[in-house]
Amino acid sequence: MTNKWVPDATAIKNFRTCPELFRLKRIGYKKPSSFDGPITAGQAIHAGLDTWFSLPVSDVEAAKAAISDAYEGPVGVFEADQKRPLSLLLRIMDGYAEKYPREDDPFEVLETEGYQEATITGPDWNRYKLPNLPGFARSLKHFDYCGIRDLRINLNGQNLIVDHKTTGSYLNQLYFDQFTLDVQMRGYVAMELALGRECVGAYINALHIDTRHHKVKPEHFQRHGPIIFEQEQIDSWARDVELDLRRIEGYDDGERWPQYQGGCTAFFKRCEFFEVCRMPAELAAHKLEVEFDKMPWNPKASAEARKRSTDATG
Repeated sequence: MTNKWVPDATAIKNFRTCPELFRLKRIGYKKPSSFDGPITAGQAIHAGLDTWFSLPVSDVEAAKAAISDAYEGPVGVFEADQKRPLSLLLRIMDGYAEKYPREDDPFEVLETEGYQEATITGPDWNRYKLPNLPGFARSLKHFDYCGIRDLRINLNGQNLIVDHKTTGSYLNQLYFDQFTLDVQMRGYVAMELALGRECVGAYINALHIDTRHHKVKPEHFQRHGPIIFEQEQIDSWARDVELDLRRIEGYDDGERWPQYQGGCTAFFKRCEFFEVCRMPAELAAHKLEVEFDKMPWNPKASAEARKRSTDATG
């Protein structure tokens, strides 16, 4: 792959939420992570699940050791004030192991977590009514795309990608409906197909984190799938991503991009760049340099670092 920057699902979702959010994220700005935040807890749980599924039989202690190694927050006396303390994450792993022993899994694990990158070739554009954009080509050019896949499995003769989800949401049908046309899930399948591997859809492995009462119940763990994607759904995903990438290429990184207010207070919380976007550009630039970390957007490096940590634990 020769592209300087390879998009992933997070990049596309951020651009669709707000182009200016995407610009700042791609440059590398990010708020210093909260040790008690959902991302920190999710990464720790993911490390535990990667270890869990890398073994042919149940070994909850190995999975819990991986969670402890990946957890970056304080432990012990400070946990009383945390929403997602380490002790809760370890009990969640215990609960998951009790509900879903490895020996009872109905699927075969083909691969555990790993970075993948593929060149996506577009569908036949003549099947679609296309917008009349300046310079728009009737034949889709190929583009590179990447992602970090959690698992690849075979279930009842069908190859699927699995995505682990940690969430504070209730695990009902409405929660799982969001993945039926999800850019991330379809992107994973598109990459599998582009790499010459059979894949028909996705399988969701969801774990609810009770941040209020710190309870762990069997209903907090749900598996959903398979979600089968028809070829037309994969083709339309490629078409939509290609359009996004063309729009991205049309902007200048040095200037503010369009600001979509829908993302300012999504999910009843302010975007991390909310105050920055309200400032004049000169003041905003100073605030970014002083109050934000700067970390290059590199999914491949993140995946490799997590894999080294998991291998060391194993």
